[in-house]
Amino acid sequence: PEDLEEINEFLKLQKYGVIPIQEALEAAESFAGGQAHTVELENEDGNLVYEVVIGLQEVYVDAGNGKVLFSETISTVNKSDDSQFKSSIQVP
Repeated sequence: PEDLEEINEFLKLQKYGVIPIQEALEAAESFAGGQAHTVELENEDGNLVYEVVIGLQEVYVDAGNGKVLFSETISTVNKSDDSQFKSSIQVP
């Protein structure tokens, strides 16, 4: 099941010393001015980030220090520019 895979991925990535999920949610909600619908801990090309969905926005929060890296509108997502994913925690 997809949910089980997401839980296993989260547990695997969490060992890198990430900030609490609540801190990432607060940073993203403050940045976007709305309430989060979903949050996922992700490895984006070696950069550990929380992806927080608020309305039609995806807000990417550095999983190491809680700073918002960038946001983008879901309908126009273009992840070809990996330079935006420069988090403080790098994973192999």
